[in-house]
Amino acid sequence: MANRKVTKDVSDNIIAWAAMASSAMMSGAARLIEAHASDAKKVTVNKGGYEMPIQIGNFWFLCDTATHVDSATDIDTGAVAASTAYYVYAVTDESTLSFKTSLSATNPTGYDTAHSKVLGGFTTDGSKDITAATIWDVKLRDVTGGFGRSIDGAQIKGGTNTFSITSGTASMDVAAGATVNVDANLTVSGATTLNGAASTTVAGPIEIATNVEALAGTDTARAITPDDLKYVLDRRIQQFYGVSWDESADTYVRTGSTAGQTCGVALADAFLPVHRRMRGCVVADDGTVAYYLCATDWTKKEDGATASDLTGTDGQVMVEIPKFWYRYGYLITTHTWEVSPVPLTGFKVHEAFMSDNVEKDYLYIGAYEACLYDVSASKYVGQAHQTSVSAVFATSDDSITIATRTGWATALAVGQKLVITGTSNNNTTVTVKTIESATKITVDENLTDETAATTVIQTQTDVTDTTGDKLCSVSGVCPITGGSANGAIAHFRTWAENRGGGKAANDAASFQWSQEFGDALAALQLLYLTEYASFYSQSVLGYGIAAVEDWAAYNDYNPIAKSGNGNAVGNASGNTATSLITTGAGATSVYLKYRGIENLYGHIWKFIDGYKVNNNIPYLCNNFANFSDAENTTNYTNPTDVNGAAITMHNGNGYQGTLELTGRGFFPASLTGGSASAKITDYYYQESGWCVVDSGGKDAYAAGVGAFCLDNVVALAYVNRNIGGRLVGRK
Repeated sequence: MANRKVTKDVSDNIIAWAAMASSAMMSGAARLIEAHASDAKKVTVNKGGYEMPIQIGNFWFLCDTATHVDSATDIDTGAVAASTAYYVYAVTDESTLSFKTSLSATNPTGYDTAHSKVLGGFTTDGSKDITAATIWDVKLRDVTGGFGRSIDGAQIKGGTNTFSITSGTASMDVAAGATVNVDANLTVSGATTLNGAASTTVAGPIEIATNVEALAGTDTARAITPDDLKYVLDRRIQQFYGVSWDESADTYVRTGSTAGQTCGVALADAFLPVHRRMRGCVVADDGTVAYYLCATDWTKKEDGATASDLTGTDGQVMVEIPKFWYRYGYLITTHTWEVSPVPLTGFKVHEAFMSDNVEKDYLYIGAYEACLYDVSASKYVGQAHQTSVSAVFATSDDSITIATRTGWATALAVGQKLVITGTSNNNTTVTVKTIESATKITVDENLTDETAATTVIQTQTDVTDTTGDKLCSVSGVCPITGGSANGAIAHFRTWAENRGGGKAANDAASFQWSQEFGDALAALQLLYLTEYASFYSQSVLGYGIAAVEDWAAYNDYNPIAKSGNGNAVGNASGNTATSLITTGAGATSVYLKYRGIENLYGHIWKFIDGYKVNNNIPYLCNNFANFSDAENTTNYTNPTDVNGAAITMHNGNGYQGTLELTGRGFFPASLTGGSASAKITDYYYQESGWCVVDSGGKDAYAAGVGAFCLDNVVALAYVNRNIGGRLVGRK
């Protein structure tokens, strides 16, 4: 007799029997509701025909026959709809058992809750067919008391399984000693409590504090992360430091966390949290750091074992400087400069990390004085501009000899292209084949016998935007400087932009290339000053290549030293260029290095972009896209001092005595008391009218050279073979 009404006693006996039977429904091996074998409009209840008791209110039935429920004909009311969820109910008229489908989650139309019981459900698709994957069932029997439900042996396999509780409370009680295993990631979201909120005695979920909440230090309900801890320590432990300089007494005192330390000497990195983050690296054209370099030896990568490539193959060799903050103050006769690795009250982001009002996180300074990548020759080259000199051209070996310039050929590279003018028979472009000696080279092209008294030789350069040559910072090459035409500050700007794909592409990029600019120079000067607590850089850091006496005879005022002479000391500061090195030949292998940056001053002047002067009034710009050498102030601003007054620099040449009252740069205010060993200790050159700015001094300026040596005496379009540049990047 199929699906018949029974008494409770009979039902309990069947349940007890079913619990022991391996094929019984309650064993968990089968489902209560399943898809029909062939009809997508139907589901089947008790497909296996097991003896399964069902209680509906006070009535018990034994369902022992597979029964098909039709979504169309067994619906309680209305017509079946597409893409709709339905419930399947067992219903009774108190004597017989039947089945209905309904939209209702409580009871089907025509039956109350005492005469119906939900067994499961399904969802139709767009064609009103039952989607098999959506069929579900409760597979349960009521536990005594009517509220709990027992689900034994349930398994969930494959796909994504979601349990939704739309109202009420759901809980899972685990008996003492029992174990719940989660063999996958468990995600709990929303306002969910596991074992109650966490406390000092109870484990549980806890909210993470923000940096600001951690710094406040008053919240007892949130947890802090390592990032929170660093944020708090950075701001609670005094990390700012710097120097106060009394311009009247010419005395120094360290401040902040370095207070009490000796001035005029290097301090351990433990005292210098801003400085110790500076490090050498190799940077790709898109601004990606290919790798960092070993702190003590740049011929190796950061691991200290793997060889590095500093020749340009892997990228440009740069010194990374993370963003830092600074504060400047002036009281009576005392200037104070301080730096911090974190934002503090009264401190501001250094302008080197600003592009107008947009903050940048990293500044990359060329580790070396800039050379040039000749795109047409696929060669890294420097300058060898020989002006109006007697040169011997020989057909026999296609050689060029300049006997009166004793080191002119030492800066050249095999494969470098040279442009020759001023001769009768050999005005052409040649390619260096061999460097026979310091005064003689051979070339790939055919030459005609000739001694030309006014020969001019210079490196081939291309200043075309996008497709032209590129400014570089690589090891083993002499710096590029001006030729007879190319080599103005605008050309260096174009060469730098070409590394970023040309001006338009570089301006639009998140990482931008440039040459050294005014605020970058000021940042380096500030870092030097707060580290050494002395303006006298030639004394505390090193003399630099500044004492060469035979420069004209050696190579006609061209660069002498190739880049990379200081690679072996890594990120350190050091100096092998002393005042005793007075010959060009003696200067070829020496260096001055400040935290990885070679020849911060000396050797050759370096152009400073984003900084131009008109009648001693400085104008600054830190947006690379707006750098200009036009004789106007468009996109440039005249900095002001602490009193809000516009700055005008001193109008005379000489050793600087004191500075304008501003933290944005070091602008000469007077020469009073200045000398090679007193006050600022570095020379200042100025002229009226619009002037380009270059810094650091050059080979033959001796004691006038230094970190604060400044020159603004020549026109904005000026070109000279002893003025070069330095590559800079920012992101």
